[in-house]
Amino acid sequence: MYLAYFKLDSSKQSVIKLDSSKQTVIKLDSANKQSSNLILANKESSKLDFRKQTVIRLDSSKQTVIKLDFCKQSVIKLDSSKQSVIKLDSSKQTVIKLDSSKQTVIKLDSSEQTVIQLDSSKQTIIKLDFSKQTKQSSNLSSHYHNSYIKRY
Repeated sequence: MYLAYFKLDSSKQSVIKLDSSKQTVIKLDSANKQSSNLILANKESSKLDFRKQTVIRLDSSKQTVIKLDFCKQSVIKLDSSKQSVIKLDSSKQTVIKLDSSKQTVIKLDSSEQTVIQLDSSKQTIIKLDFSKQTKQSSNLSSHYHNSYIKRY
């Protein structure tokens, strides 16, 4: 079972945390314009293992770019020049888009595995389970801010 945590704080531009069952944590804080903090709370240095095929690379030379490679088909890019934009595109039609111009919106669209929608005005943490093929959909309002939502 692999679990992923997404924590978004619109007051600090963008904060993303990923946590798997092996306690791998990535924290990205773009509160400062071009500065970022990367914390790996695990013995692994730069690898996050969902299905033993995931590679994470962080480049904070000018902007912040994160790339994930799922079976060499999926790429996530984060651009801090325009608040926050995350796009994930794979051959299996998986798309993630984050727009924090007004509120924080995450959309994950997958025809075969997972569908998740997040809309939070303050803070929201979503706990994802990638162990099997599941379809999930939830619209979150400020009523659920600072709360954990578990999906199994």
